[in-house]
Amino acid sequence: MSNLFGGSNPLALLEKIRQLKKEVSGFKGVLLWENPNPDDNFAAQDIILSSDDYDMLEFYYKEQANANILLSVKALKSCDTNLFVSTGAASVGPINIARYMRHKSPTVYSAEDGRRSFADQYTTNNAYAIPFKIIGYKSQS
Repeated sequence: MSNLFGGSNPLALLEKIRQLKKEVSGFKGVLLWENPNPDDNFAAQDIILSSDDYDMLEFYYKEQANANILLSVKALKSCDTNLFVSTGAASVGPINIARYMRHKSPTVYSAEDGRRSFADQYTTNNAYAIPFKIIGYKSQS
Protein backbone atom coordinates (compact mmCIF):
# COMPACT_ATOMS: atom_id res chain seq x y z
CA MET A 1 0.00 0.00 0.00
CA SER A 2 1.56 3.27 -1.13
CA ASN A 3 0.91 6.62 0.57
CA LEU A 4 1.26 10.31 -0.18
CA PHE A 5 4.78 10.42 1.27
CA GLY A 6 6.14 7.84 -1.17
CA GLY A 7 6.47 4.89 1.22
CA SER A 8 4.46 1.83 2.08
CA ASN A 9 4.89 1.80 5.88
CA PRO A 10 1.64 2.80 7.66
CA LEU A 11 3.52 3.52 10.91
CA ALA A 12 5.84 5.94 9.12
CA LEU A 13 2.77 7.65 7.64
CA LEU A 14 1.19 8.00 11.10
CA GLU A 15 4.41 9.49 12.47
CA LYS A 16 4.56 11.98 9.59
CA ILE A 17 0.93 12.98 10.29
CA ARG A 18 1.76 13.50 14.00
CA GLN A 19 4.73 15.67 13.01
CA LEU A 20 2.62 17.77 10.62
CA LYS A 21 -0.09 18.21 13.27
CA LYS A 22 2.53 19.56 15.69
CA GLU A 23 3.77 22.04 13.09
CA VAL A 24 0.25 23.22 12.26
CA SER A 25 -0.90 23.31 15.86
CA GLY A 26 1.97 25.70 16.62
CA PHE A 27 -0.15 28.51 15.13
CA LYS A 28 -3.21 30.16 16.60
CA GLY A 29 -5.74 31.89 14.34
CA VAL A 30 -7.61 35.08 15.24
CA LEU A 31 -10.26 36.90 13.19
CA LEU A 32 -8.77 40.30 12.24
CA TRP A 33 -11.39 41.56 9.78
CA GLU A 34 -14.82 40.57 8.48
CA ASN A 35 -16.75 42.02 5.55
CA PRO A 36 -20.03 43.48 6.88
CA ASN A 37 -21.69 43.05 3.44
CA PRO A 38 -20.24 39.88 1.91
CA ASP A 39 -23.07 39.50 -0.63
CA ASP A 40 -22.44 42.93 -2.19
CA ASN A 41 -19.94 44.00 -4.83
CA PHE A 42 -16.67 45.16 -3.30
CA ALA A 43 -15.10 48.34 -4.67
CA ALA A 44 -11.48 49.32 -4.05
CA GLN A 45 -10.89 50.32 -0.42
CA ASP A 46 -8.54 50.01 2.51
CA ILE A 47 -9.11 47.13 4.90
CA ILE A 48 -8.17 47.87 8.49
CA LEU A 49 -7.07 44.85 10.53
CA SER A 50 -7.87 44.82 14.26
CA SER A 51 -4.29 43.85 15.24
CA ASP A 52 -0.76 43.59 13.90
CA ASP A 53 0.06 40.61 16.16
CA TYR A 54 0.35 37.92 13.48
CA ASP A 55 3.00 36.11 11.43
CA MET A 56 0.78 35.07 8.53
CA LEU A 57 -2.61 36.07 7.15
CA GLU A 58 -5.25 33.94 5.47
CA PHE A 59 -7.58 35.88 3.19
CA TYR A 60 -10.93 34.14 2.74
CA TYR A 61 -12.91 35.42 -0.22
CA LYS A 62 -16.09 34.62 -2.06
CA GLU A 63 -15.83 33.62 -5.69
CA GLN A 64 -18.78 35.85 -6.53
CA ALA A 65 -20.92 38.30 -4.56
CA ASN A 66 -24.11 36.26 -4.78
CA ALA A 67 -22.52 32.78 -4.50
CA ASN A 68 -21.49 30.66 -1.54
CA ILE A 69 -18.18 29.43 -2.93
CA LEU A 70 -15.39 30.29 -0.50
CA LEU A 71 -11.70 30.34 -1.46
CA SER A 72 -8.59 31.34 0.49
CA VAL A 73 -5.00 32.39 0.03
CA LYS A 74 -2.23 32.88 2.60
CA ALA A 75 0.39 35.60 2.81
CA LEU A 76 3.28 36.21 5.16
CA LYS A 77 3.28 39.39 7.22
CA SER A 78 4.12 42.47 5.12
CA CYS A 79 3.50 40.69 1.80
CA ASP A 80 1.04 41.49 -0.97
CA THR A 81 -1.26 38.80 -2.28
CA ASN A 82 -3.79 38.22 -5.03
CA LEU A 83 -7.37 36.96 -4.78
CA PHE A 84 -7.90 35.03 -8.00
CA VAL A 85 -11.01 33.55 -9.61
CA SER A 86 -11.16 31.65 -12.89
CA THR A 87 -14.72 31.42 -14.16
CA GLY A 88 -14.01 28.75 -16.74
CA ALA A 89 -13.31 28.73 -20.42
CA ALA A 90 -15.32 30.71 -22.92
CA SER A 91 -15.11 30.21 -26.65
CA VAL A 92 -12.19 32.65 -26.86
CA GLY A 93 -10.44 31.64 -23.64
CA PRO A 94 -10.82 31.72 -19.87
CA ILE A 95 -12.37 34.58 -17.94
CA ASN A 96 -10.20 35.45 -14.95
CA ILE A 97 -10.70 37.98 -12.19
CA ALA A 98 -7.84 39.13 -9.98
CA ARG A 99 -8.06 41.44 -6.98
CA TYR A 100 -4.71 42.58 -5.63
CA MET A 101 -4.34 43.03 -1.89
CA ARG A 102 -1.51 45.52 -1.33
CA HIS A 103 0.23 45.65 2.03
CA LYS A 104 0.33 49.28 3.24
CA SER A 105 1.18 48.71 6.92
CA PRO A 106 0.89 45.86 9.45
CA THR A 107 -2.78 46.77 10.00
CA VAL A 108 -3.80 48.11 6.57
CA TYR A 109 -4.27 46.30 3.26
CA SER A 110 -5.48 48.07 0.15
CA ALA A 111 -8.01 45.96 -1.74
CA GLU A 112 -7.87 47.06 -5.36
CA ASP A 113 -10.77 46.86 -7.79
CA GLY A 114 -11.24 43.43 -9.32
CA ARG A 115 -9.69 43.21 -12.80
CA ARG A 116 -11.49 40.98 -15.29
CA SER A 117 -9.46 39.61 -18.17
CA PHE A 118 -11.25 38.16 -21.15
CA ALA A 119 -9.95 37.85 -24.71
CA ASP A 120 -7.01 40.16 -23.91
CA GLN A 121 -9.38 42.89 -22.66
CA TYR A 122 -9.19 44.17 -19.07
CA THR A 123 -12.13 45.74 -17.26
CA THR A 124 -13.09 46.48 -13.65
CA ASN A 125 -15.39 43.86 -12.14
CA ASN A 126 -16.13 44.11 -8.42
CA ALA A 127 -18.70 41.28 -8.34
CA TYR A 128 -15.95 38.63 -8.04
CA ALA A 129 -13.18 37.85 -5.52
CA ILE A 130 -15.10 39.47 -2.65
CA PRO A 131 -12.99 39.66 0.54
CA PHE A 132 -14.92 37.80 3.26
CA LYS A 133 -12.73 37.32 6.35
CA ILE A 134 -9.08 37.74 7.24
CA ILE A 135 -7.55 35.46 9.84
CA GLY A 136 -4.18 36.22 11.41
CA TYR A 137 -1.98 33.33 12.55
CA LYS A 138 0.67 33.72 15.21
CA SER A 139 3.35 31.15 16.00
CA GLN A 140 2.95 29.86 19.54
CA SER A 141 6.55 28.67 19.86
